[in-house]
Formats: sequence, structure tokens, C-alpha cells
Amino acid sequence: MCFGVPGKIIEVTAGPLPTGRVQYNAIASEPVKECSLMYLPEAEVGDYVLVQNKIAMTLMNEDEATECIEELRKNNLLEELPN
Repeated sequence: MCFGVPGKIIEVTAGPLPTGRVQYNAIASEPVKECSLMYLPEAEVGDYVLVQNKIAMTLMNEDEATECIEELRKNNLLEELPN
């Protein structure tokens, strides 16, 4: 199964294929990972994004991110961060 995990952008690296470092407070084992921002070049530090397969797919607000994390926890899907 493949699903997206919400996180907060803490750093953006500009370029032809922008990347970001995303903090996943919901997952303690590896709370920061890099992802591509190629689909969301407008994303900025402090934005919440839904990341799937190391690609930020959707901008979210904090409430949406929190709700998504709660649903993932309810269904026991946050044991570890997907690669």
C-alpha cells in the first residue's frame, strides 16, 4: 500500500528541480527527510505538504495535516516513515 504522509517544510533548495527538507513530527524514528518539490515550486518554508514517494504532492494547511496524521494513527499506519 502506498499513502502520503503530511509534514512541514523546514528548508527549500531552489533549482530546476527544487527540493525541500520536510519535518515529520508524527514519526519519531526519522523526523526529517528530503523530498522533491517539482510539482509544488511555490511551496515555501513553513508550508505543510502531503508527501508520497519522496514527492510533495499537495499543499495543506496545519489543520488538514493534523487531521490526516490523526487518521493515519487511528489506523496504525505511522509506525515508520515510508522510504
